Amino acid sequence: VSNFNLEMARGFSENLKSNSGFGLFALQNHYNLVERDSKLMPFDEYSKSTNLGMSSELIPWMKQESIYNICYHALCRGVLTDFTARHMRIKETSLHLERTTKYLVDPVLKLLTSLNEISEEIDINVSSIALQWLRQEYSRTLPVISCNSIKQLQEASFDFVLSEKHFEMLDILRAA
Repeated sequence: VSNFNLEMARGFSENLKSNSGFGLFALQNHYNLVERDSKLMPFDEYSKSTNLGMSSELIPWMKQESIYNICYHALCRGVLTDFTARHMRIKETSLHLERTTKYLVDPVLKLLTSLNEISEEIDINVSSIALQWLRQEYSRTLPVISCNSIKQLQEASFDFVLSEKHFEMLDILRAA
């Protein structure tokens, strides 16, 4: 299912279990390092209607039920890339330029600064760090990413582990 809030997902899963013996297998919502929880920090109406309290409500329930998290906009429409993190602006050629400038607010700029610091420390690109955060936050996460080249796919595929210190550095938006 996609774009379900906790009440809808729980109800659907319970109904599925009672009728078939199987519960919900996967939930696909809008979720990334910037847009963790629309109830805590909504960026716009789209975020409110597609993120639906991921970190505060859905992820804890999904962990309890072992439901997969298939998150789209995993790189926040290109905000969580080396270019944006290094230059603190969106590429003028971005297809999402108008929709992504709203993210360039103080808490997100601080997050991008932390991503840059981690990137330099461990020599891994910003996109890979943002994707690894998703996978380590909940091991049953399958991020959906939009790549338009083999190079981008390779850059997003590094195998590494973020430390507890790195998680603390990336926790800026939870406190915002």
